[in-house]
Amino acid sequence: MNWKFLSIGLLLTAGAGSATAQSYILNDASATQTPGTFNISGTGIARRLVAVDTMQNNLTGNVLLGLHKHNAAWAGLRFGMGLINNETGTNGVGSNFAMWSYNDNATVRSNFLFVNRETGAVGIGTTTPVSRFHVQGFGNFFNVDTVQAGINIGAASNKRWALLRRASVEGATSYGFSIYEDNTGVSGGSGARLHIAPGGRVGIGTTSPESVLQLVSSGQTIKFGSGTNSSSYAFDLGVNDDGINFNNNSTARGFNFTNGNGQLVSIAPNGNVGIAASPATGYKLSVNGSALFTKAVVKAYANWPDFVFEEDYRLQPIEEVMLFVKEHKHLPGIPSAKEVAEKGQDLGEMNAKLLQKVEELTLYIAELKAEMKKEIDTLKAEKKQ
Repeated sequence: MNWKFLSIGLLLTAGAGSATAQSYILNDASATQTPGTFNISGTGIARRLVAVDTMQNNLTGNVLLGLHKHNAAWAGLRFGMGLINNETGTNGVGSNFAMWSYNDNATVRSNFLFVNRETGAVGIGTTTPVSRFHVQGFGNFFNVDTVQAGINIGAASNKRWALLRRASVEGATSYGFSIYEDNTGVSGGSGARLHIAPGGRVGIGTTSPESVLQLVSSGQTIKFGSGTNSSSYAFDLGVNDDGINFNNNSTARGFNFTNGNGQLVSIAPNGNVGIAASPATGYKLSVNGSALFTKAVVKAYANWPDFVFEEDYRLQPIEEVMLFVKEHKHLPGIPSAKEVAEKGQDLGEMNAKLLQKVEELTLYIAELKAEMKKEIDTLKAEKKQ
């Protein structure tokens, strides 16, 4: 077996109360070795395994312990492990642990594992880990107790994504988990695309969602689940063959549409609708304000006043009508101004009453015309005599 000038000293020390025995193994290029045989003899407790070296920076090619698979044609190193950085000062400051690999020509290829002796931080692909565990290259994984923590994915700062825990203290206002785009580091970069806040609130385009789900895009905000009632109500929004459908699972809750001006439309559970007002009891539609129609149709009115022209209809004598008007200041069968102010008016009913008065007026005119014709005929007959 051909080894590359590696000398290992093994110090074995017996436990307390026992005799001390030492055994040494010398393995160098000049010693004759039997292939496949490597023996350690002696008794005691292994206190140290010391690899003899110049203690120089091992990234330059000097190794404390080098490994390769035996090959009769070439004895180049494949992997190395040991201490890196020079030992300095009285207490030997430095000497962090690392593992690295070699190219086929025995030059150092990469330092793929690093352990900082003082902090215990582990780096893969880097000798300067910024957290307890830091992966450099295909992505960054870091988890620091005192600051934000997360995973960076991507190499270029303008093409990077980050999965980030935004605060180390769970009670902090900013505590939560975010996914960032174009991240420039642990601070979060140019903008959060998805954020999960304490309590389970989810924000898309915002890190401070005000509802169960909030979407923010260029100043536009949509909130879902922003109600305060804790009852188990459900709201469904979907599209069927009959169109877009809104549904809730309650028989006691309706729908409300509001904006910065206040209430716009309200729909009660029984289907009554209020415009700029709450739905009025007993009315399918109530409007607080003016309404403009190009056409209004009142259907299925049962008391349309065609009965005025029936032969048995009693037309109230005009003298009685005038006495009623003189006393009450409105026509018989027509509501007074006070009643309209208090109760409003039914358009269908009012149109029917007005039509009834027009038809009665037609009968009055017809009677008057008949009496006038009778008088004229009488005058003509008297004149002939």
